[in-house]
Amino acid sequence: MIYADAIGLGAFASSGASLAYSVDPSPLLVIMIGTITAVGGGVIRDILSNEVPLILTREFYATSVIIGSGIYFVLRYEGMSNYYDIFISFVITTTLRIMAIKMRWELPRILHS
Repeated sequence: MIYADAIGLGAFASSGASLAYSVDPSPLLVIMIGTITAVGGGVIRDILSNEVPLILTREFYATSVIIGSGIYFVLRYEGMSNYYDIFISFVITTTLRIMAIKMRWELPRILHS
C-alpha cells in the first residue's frame, strides 16, 4: 500500500504543479500547489483510515514532493514540453519517495539539551 501511495504522490505532485504553472508561472505557487495537492490526498486517506498522517511524522514525505514540483517548474521554465516535464517530475518524486521508504530516510530533528 505504501508503494501505491508513492505513485499517487508523484502523480498528484506533477499534476498539481502543472495546473499551477498554467495559472501563473511563479516558482512559489507551482511548488506550493504541487505540494498541497499531493500531500492533501495522503492526509485525507490517513484520516479516513484512522492513522496518523505521514506528513506529521519524520518521514521523507513532503520533501520529495517539494523537490519534484521544483524540478517541474525548472524544466517548464526552460521550455521543455509539458508532457516530458510532467513525466520527469512524476518519476523523480516517486523515486525519491520509494528510496526514502526502502532506505528509511527521516528528516533531522532538533535535539534539546
